[in-house]
Amino acid sequence: MVWACGEFTRVRRRVITAYKDHGRADLAGSLADDLAMAVAALLRVDPRHLDRAWLDNSVLLVPAPSSGASRRARGEAPIDRLAERTADRLPGRVGAAPVRWW
Repeated sequence: MVWACGEFTRVRRRVITAYKDHGRADLAGSLADDLAMAVAALLRVDPRHLDRAWLDNSVLLVPAPSSGASRRARGEAPIDRLAERTADRLPGRVGAAPVRWW
C-alpha cells in the first residue's frame, strides 16, 4: 500500500525541491517532523505521547527512488536520508528501506 502525506502544492513542491535539488539540508528536520506526524496519523498514534512499545508490527518507509543520474548529480540520495530521519522520530519498529535503481 502506498500513501502520500499531502497534496503536492506549490509551497510543498518548492520546499521539497529546495531540500532535494538545492542542498537545503537545513529543511530535513522540519520535513522529517511533518512526515513523522503524517505516518503517526496514518497509524492513529501520536508519537509524542507514547513509548516505543506501541507498535506490534514493523513499518517500513520506502522513499521513491531517485534515478541513477539524479543520485550521481547530487552525490547523495536526500530522500533516503529523510526517510531514515523520519523513522528515527517514530516509536516502535519503524525503519527506512531505500530502493535502488541499478
